[in-house]
Amino acid sequence: CPVYQKCHVVKARRAAQEADLVVVNHHLLLADLAMKEEGFIEFLPGADAIILDEAHQIPDLAAQFFGISLGSRELERLIDEIRGATIALKDAAMQRRLDNAATAVRVLRAESPREEGRHELSSVMEQLHTPMTSLYAALKELLDGVATLRDASAEIDKLYEQLFSAIERLSHLASEDSWDGLRWLDVNPRSIRLNLTPLDVADTLSGLINNGHQAWIFTSATLAVGEDFGHFTERMGLTGATGLTFPSPYALEQNGLIWLPPGLPQPSDREHTEVMLERVVPLLELTEGGMFCLFTSHRALNAARRWFKTHKKRLKGRPLLIQGDAPRDDLLRRFRDYGNAVLLGTGSFWEGVDVRGQALTIVAIDKLPFTSPADPLMMARLEYIRRQGGNGFTGHQLPLAVLALKQGAGRLLRDEADYGVVVLCDPRIGSKSYGSVFLKSLVPMQSTESMEDVRTFLQRHETTGTSGRRVV
Repeated sequence: CPVYQKCHVVKARRAAQEADLVVVNHHLLLADLAMKEEGFIEFLPGADAIILDEAHQIPDLAAQFFGISLGSRELERLIDEIRGATIALKDAAMQRRLDNAATAVRVLRAESPREEGRHELSSVMEQLHTPMTSLYAALKELLDGVATLRDASAEIDKLYEQLFSAIERLSHLASEDSWDGLRWLDVNPRSIRLNLTPLDVADTLSGLINNGHQAWIFTSATLAVGEDFGHFTERMGLTGATGLTFPSPYALEQNGLIWLPPGLPQPSDREHTEVMLERVVPLLELTEGGMFCLFTSHRALNAARRWFKTHKKRLKGRPLLIQGDAPRDDLLRRFRDYGNAVLLGTGSFWEGVDVRGQALTIVAIDKLPFTSPADPLMMARLEYIRRQGGNGFTGHQLPLAVLALKQGAGRLLRDEADYGVVVLCDPRIGSKSYGSVFLKSLVPMQSTESMEDVRTFLQRHETTGTSGRRVV
């Protein structure tokens, strides 16, 4: 490369090789480990110790990383870049091939299911077989055309490599050959993505982790269910690992309370969201702080949106912020600035959100965060566990939901002076045998079904500081 010495990536790689401490994200670390295993150039230097924060994300990230994926947006971008790189050549045949490829991508999107979300590819393959075959043919024809122009510029040569990779991935995704993984389709409003995800990455991760002499330290607030790290270590392929749990530095027993509103309908009830809000919104009269309402689905989030639209007066003049109306960081900034707002969120608001002080004193969670057993990735994981002779519910679904609940509840107390109430609006906590597992995961916070206990708790903290001093 003529600008090799000036290249930002090369400079960054060189700086990393010379550094004593390197901070990277999970994806770059996985890429480096995979490159080293395959004998390619390494991005990162060797290390005496690797510390992975938010390590509970690693198994799912690794499943995606070591799988195969191809999206319509990626293909559209690639076609546009090839068009831009070759337009000056005024090659009519090339433009025709580009048009055919672009049309084939649009047809595949049009023939895909309209319902957003994840679909097992085998269930929709009948309707997608023809457009996928046509797309493969159009991309292959385009590749042949680009191949004749590779010598024209380094840019075209690079685009050839990218197109070759896309065609290779499409071939794997469309193939019916047996593979120990799941083929699935992710449908979004303006794009689709084909995926092939391995059922289990424990052996792969174990091989990467053990392919060296460094120490590994995995940290997260949600690695263990109680004192048991088994769910995490099994998915990571770890054996003989030392597990340590540490109590929260915050006075959870004094500053946090779990309210279990009695008499709520089952989560499957169509009126669950409306009844939940009827019970939760009166808490705003007991606190000057703000409230998070965390939902386990976009359907429930939209139901809450409609409810608040017809019950604006129940907000008592408080600002209402709803996921999707603005970028997440903007919503959080406004929530902190308002100091008494109500925020409705799902997904990304369950984790990695830090609101300190009185701006957040209520976190209401609509349902226990079980991943739907109809989700293709969950289906694949449960099938793998079944083949191994295990119980998918107790071995995977339950611990995964417990850890997700800990993440959601963990949005409440972010500082030593914070206080507040976690409202769990799922009656299964009291009616199902596994309900106690969820409550134990939130120990030492106390739980109650009494609204009067909630009133007393908030009145005490609203009028006095957590240290017991009177607030003036």
